[in-house]
Amino acid sequence: MPPSPGFPSKGLWAVAGLLALMGVVFFGVGFSILSTARASKSWPTDEGKVSDLKIVEREETETDKSGRPHTRTMYTPELTYAYEVEGRTYQGSDLTPGGGKSSYSLRSMAEGELAPYTRAPAVSVHYNPQDPARACLRTEAGFAPIAFMGFGCVALLAGGALVFRLLKKPD
Repeated sequence: MPPSPGFPSKGLWAVAGLLALMGVVFFGVGFSILSTARASKSWPTDEGKVSDLKIVEREETETDKSGRPHTRTMYTPELTYAYEVEGRTYQGSDLTPGGGKSSYSLRSMAEGELAPYTRAPAVSVHYNPQDPARACLRTEAGFAPIAFMGFGCVALLAGGALVFRLLKKPD
């Protein structure tokens, strides 16, 4: 049954709701990462030792506008470190407080992420005093949380604008 005149389709309401939900989720994720990064600046530190450094290569295939597939190699720096808190040994792998891993299209960029740890006999590990298994080597959050929060705001505003438009009576 077609929608009645003057009443928008249910599909537009679903799009508005989905945009608003995506906005809230993305903003929340970004805010959480940023909050953890701020908190990590006051976490205690302990000396740790890097036990494994590697760059993981993976192939990604994307399709361009003309439908042709293009494959590119992505490089993800990974490391593992061990540290001790109150006599208990922990293993960590997070460089930054959010725990996300960055991938790069250039191997040299991935190598640059690991460079400070290749010759370091010891590293300073920041650990969460309430949960010492949560740790990181750097306390800055980088660009990711800002991107998440920005995308969240745009999606939330777009959803809100669509709701406003749907509620507005036609002239």
